[in-house]
Amino acid sequence: MTLGTTINLSINALLSSGYSVSGYDSDAVYLSNVPMLNYIWPAANLYYGSGGGLYGSEFVYSTSGFNLSRYNAVFRDLTSVYGSPYSVRQLTGGGRTAVWWGDGQYITLTYAGNYANNGSLRYYTTLSFGR
Repeated sequence: MTLGTTINLSINALLSSGYSVSGYDSDAVYLSNVPMLNYIWPAANLYYGSGGGLYGSEFVYSTSGFNLSRYNAVFRDLTSVYGSPYSVRQLTGGGRTAVWWGDGQYITLTYAGNYANNGSLRYYTTLSFGR
């Protein structure tokens, strides 16, 4: 199956399941207000490989001020299901990242500050799944 066909089928399936598709390009589908791990994530991205299969997804939540509550809650949920992460690192500016790895797949949870397109400082909790 070609990548274009896979993305088209994915978009149709997502729309018919009630998801809000905000855009797409040659190897990704962009969604808004997606439920994952009992939270609503304002932005989510699905990434596809050249062979047409889904190879990763990313869920993003941002705040205007430093607030670790989403990160901490998701960290607790992931730890209760998958056990202790493979690694946890502190990032510059008070951020952090945790990685779970197994069976050729990974989960990454990151909290970090970064500048948005409008130049304002935002703090992002990003949950990624991949292989």
